[in-house]
Amino acid sequence: MVEHYTQGKIGLYKKDLSMAIRNIVFITLPSTFGMIAVREPLVRALYLQGEFTDKDVDTLSTLLIFYCLGITAYCVRQALLQGFYSI
Repeated sequence: MVEHYTQGKIGLYKKDLSMAIRNIVFITLPSTFGMIAVREPLVRALYLQGEFTDKDVDTLSTLLIFYCLGITAYCVRQALLQGFYSI
């Protein structure tokens, strides 16, 4: 991206940034929905022991939804930051 921007090839710079964002979404969005689909069995398998109750599993499963949605947003943010700092 830096090379394209410094050479004045703004079209290629935009294409690079767009491709980065599309690749990130292509990879992270299915994994996000996959983790959301298996969130309760995953939390149950990892944490349901000792003082951890079924209510805690439900609470953590709900929180995991928001965390998973944030993964895609965080990754896109990283690509946008690299695009910004290449200017």
